[in-house]
Amino acid sequence: MDEWLENDLYKLGNRFFHELKDELLAYGLPVDPALEIERASGLLCYYSLVDERIYLSIPEWTSGSIQVFQMLIGSLFSASDEHELLRFLKLCIPRLIAHEIGHHLRHRAGRFDPSNLWLEEQIANALALALTKHRWSLPEREFATHFLQRTLAGLAESVGEETLAQDSYADVLQGLYAQGAIGTKTMVAIQAMEELFDVGALEVLRVAGVLEKDVADRLEGRDDLIMDFNATYTGDQISYLYYQLGWLQVDLTSRETAYVMEFARDHLGLLPDLLPHHPRDYHSTTEEVKACYRAFQRCERRSTVAARYFYKRYRTELLERLQESNLGVPVAQANLRRNGDFLLESWEQGQSDRLEMLAPLVPEPLRELLPSRVAASIGLDLDVSSKLPTETDQRLYDHVVGAGGDSAAEETLKRLAFLDRSELFRTLPAEVQMEVVHSMFVLRLAQGEPIIWQGDRQNDVYIPVDGRFGFEVSKPDGSIDRGEIAIGQVFGEMSFLTEMPRSATVRALEPSRALVLKSTELQMLIHEHPAIIKRLAGVMVKRLANAGAARVEE
Repeated sequence: MDEWLENDLYKLGNRFFHELKDELLAYGLPVDPALEIERASGLLCYYSLVDERIYLSIPEWTSGSIQVFQMLIGSLFSASDEHELLRFLKLCIPRLIAHEIGHHLRHRAGRFDPSNLWLEEQIANALALALTKHRWSLPEREFATHFLQRTLAGLAESVGEETLAQDSYADVLQGLYAQGAIGTKTMVAIQAMEELFDVGALEVLRVAGVLEKDVADRLEGRDDLIMDFNATYTGDQISYLYYQLGWLQVDLTSRETAYVMEFARDHLGLLPDLLPHHPRDYHSTTEEVKACYRAFQRCERRSTVAARYFYKRYRTELLERLQESNLGVPVAQANLRRNGDFLLESWEQGQSDRLEMLAPLVPEPLRELLPSRVAASIGLDLDVSSKLPTETDQRLYDHVVGAGGDSAAEETLKRLAFLDRSELFRTLPAEVQMEVVHSMFVLRLAQGEPIIWQGDRQNDVYIPVDGRFGFEVSKPDGSIDRGEIAIGQVFGEMSFLTEMPRSATVRALEPSRALVLKSTELQMLIHEHPAIIKRLAGVMVKRLANAGAARVEE
């Protein structure tokens, strides 16, 4: 009882409420200053759409009320003892608060849909996952998973079906993975097929015959299950509790994670302030090629990042222009198209440009566009801004050489700078870099906050952009290797490539930021731009070679 008295769960909820509010504010997602937490009776915590308050169902924290609370909750959760129950509740309080804040943010943004409460629960859980999962250590997740298994087995007797929560989870594949119905390779393969062929996971599973018949039959009724949830919602509190605990179990066992800015983009409609993607129409003019080169020259003294960007754009537009010409050799155009990525990546600043080797194939009128001759071919009267091929080119150029003030151009330049500092992304063509820029999420970390855990099976890729990041590797003999990760050095790519567990724990040593590329986003980029996988493999081989050399020296 003393342990419970010392851990007032309502005070704990208030503390996390204010911490999460501050964290969201740092991301640019302010919670309404009038939002407060109040006590409630019953089993469930909730956000009220009427008075816009969060209600936490915890009684006044006295010896008598604690005993009643223990008996009620302990019985529902099939807890083996009071200490275990308290440990689980303390872990879950931040998730409960984050979940209700998710409802509040959706409501405040005018996006909350009362006609589809199942969807709103999944969305709120996405924010809860983003704010809390990475803070749970692997032992804490293992404890909670075992606790939930026992709890769900007990509640299933009242609910009637053991797989309701997994079958109704937002992501069908993750729900099946959590049940053990499919393995990692099957899940990754189906995700790839979804992305490549625009086909739903359920359809792939049905046609491929991957699932046991009883599982496939259950999933046929998934839509009915969601309709039933919407119809009853919290009217049946035990059933609602069962769903939420089951969804938590899937979150804890899934390889997937979530990020605050992903929630903001997908569920609040808050797109990052970035310049748009490049359209690829494959029609370049001579003037556009020259404009990109002149933009490179004029940016050199103002911004090395912008200058590098425009030189890459010059190379792309030059290749496009050459592909439209008659190079005078059989299948040259097809080869040029097929090997374009190699030619675009083969340039490093300060080195001679291999595009110059195309001179014997290029028609005489176009040779003036090659790297060694293009500068002399550009007239003084060229209006660079109006001749640049895309809106992104024009705005970036005007921002750097003009008065500035374009916030989207500024943020795009910052992200391009981070990519230029990374050996993985530095040599990618400018157009591919822009794809990466749009696929990234900003991740903010407080001092001591973990970003990944040794042994974890999530495989997103990270780039530190400011602050300090330290890693720890626990060895079998009990010793620990420690070190720091340099700003701009990509980490996490080994697990992405091998699907092996994380080899180290990484934390922020001071308030820090990183850019994250989710494994699913990176897989999609690799499908579209296979050059990325070559760079990933090269970085991994180099890192392994360096590690091997270090062991030899020891």
